[in-house]
Parts: sequence; C-alpha cells; structure tokens
Amino acid sequence: MQNFKYLVVLSFSLLTLSLQSCLDLLDSDSDKPEIVFGDNIEGVRVWDDSTAVFRKLGIPSFRLVSDIDKMFKYETGRLKYTQIVISDSPLLGNGVINMMVKAPYKGRSKEGIGIGTDRTYVLRKLGEPDRTISTGMYTTDNYHYESNFFSLEYNNNKVESISMFVQVI
Repeated sequence: MQNFKYLVVLSFSLLTLSLQSCLDLLDSDSDKPEIVFGDNIEGVRVWDDSTAVFRKLGIPSFRLVSDIDKMFKYETGRLKYTQIVISDSPLLGNGVINMMVKAPYKGRSKEGIGIGTDRTYVLRKLGEPDRTISTGMYTTDNYHYESNFFSLEYNNNKVESISMFVQVI
C-alpha cells in the first residue's frame, strides 16, 4: 500500500510537470508584442475587413452600423474599451480605418510602450513625433509610418490611449 501511495504521488507530480510544459509551449508567444508601431495592434492592420478582425479579436460586444462605416466596441476582457472603425465607403475604401485601445488594455510594444507609459520614455524610444497637439493637460503625438499613422494621447504625460489609423489625403 505504501508503494501505491508513492506511485500515485510520483505520477501526479509527473503529470503536473508535463501539463506545465505544454502550457509553456502554448504560451510561447507571450513575449510577442501586442502593439507593433507602423504595422498593427493585436494583429489588426489598417484595411483588414470585419471577418479578419473577428477572427483575430473575436466578436465585439456591440456594433454601430451606418451607410459608410461600422464601429465595433469591445466592452469585456482584455480588450475592454477597444474601438474599431471599418469603412464601407466607395471613396475611402473598405476595411479598418481606425483602432483605439485605452485602459485597462495591458498590451505593450517591443519598446515597452503601452497604456500608462510616461511620455519621456516614449520620446526616447520612438523619437520625436511628426506632429504634436497640446491642450492643457492633454497632449497627442502622431507618428507617420509608411502604411499608417499611430497616435498616442497623454493625460498628464502618461499614455491614455493608442490609436492606429489610415492616412487620408
């Protein structure tokens, strides 16, 4: 009987280690940045269609639809308060034209930039923005990339929201 108890404990320990190893393998992308300046937020890129957005992020909490665009809002989980606007305009084109994340979003870029990051740190990592707008305690820095713009809005010099949007000429 003593050997049986020992065998059960040993088997349980090995099973626990095996499960942890499997979970570590599944979680191996956890170091992958959720924000890639100049490219995407959570894998969503400008001009992605709604099917691609749903595949990457899941179904939104609600949708607002007009003749020329759709706005999707996520109100729960890690994407709480995330907004995405998808154009259906024949003049502008079809696909994501804007995506914004704000607190409590925890995603970060490879540079370590996310909601709550100090503006001094952002400037050190991303350099001077292409355009800055300041109004009292709010500041917005816009960075222009080849395929899109990224905008960081600060409240008292802390990142409050990060937006990705298309360049409209």
